[in-house]
Amino acid sequence: MLPLCCDDTVEPERRPVHTPVEVVTQYASAELIGRIAYDGYDPADDPNWQESGAPSQSAYGRWCRRLCGMACLRMVHMHRDGQAPSLFQLLAGARQYGAYVKYLTPPRGLPDIAGRDHRTPPAEA
Repeated sequence: MLPLCCDDTVEPERRPVHTPVEVVTQYASAELIGRIAYDGYDPADDPNWQESGAPSQSAYGRWCRRLCGMACLRMVHMHRDGQAPSLFQLLAGARQYGAYVKYLTPPRGLPDIAGRDHRTPPAEA
């Protein structure tokens, strides 16, 4: 098991501070976040969409607004391991466990699969 970043059993003044966590967003171009979120900019027009690992520009445009959970998961992996799967690799894995399933209304996200045993994908996924 990997060591914890911070140990709550140590007095606050002696508690080690972990290294800074690199920011990961669900959008390939962080400088476009404001325009996408507030100004109606089409995320599919993000010139760096390929960095997300999306199979196509249209898939990126369709999914990137829903990938905040994948961005958080990627941030954890990057901090812990120094590397991480792409957003779309994480999305593919999450879908194996029943998250982000299109045919469900409303679609299930990460909170809906949180209590499941993730060691083996479910047979029905």
